Amino acid sequence: MKALPDSGWSRGDIDAALTSFAGQDSRWKEGRVPLYVFGGEAEASEVGRDAFFRFFTENALGGKRAFPSLKQMEEDVVAGSTCSAHHEPARAS
Repeated sequence: MKALPDSGWSRGDIDAALTSFAGQDSRWKEGRVPLYVFGGEAEASEVGRDAFFRFFTENALGGKRAFPSLKQMEEDVVAGSTCSAHHEPARAS
């Protein structure tokens, strides 16, 4: 097991490491990956990103006790997914 370093990385070091990691990935933005990617219009991506960051620090494991909004969103996504898998219209909650 690696020991934790005595000091943290700079933001530039973190960005460089993430860029390096991403360099190993498929070039999905060029259409090289037919699945595993949820691409769409730029505005849809922005809405999804903004929603993710709005709840970035909340822990969904506390959905029943501390964050009922997360629990509701999870249930809505699951309900929508199961309806589309069975070709049933989703019901508004």
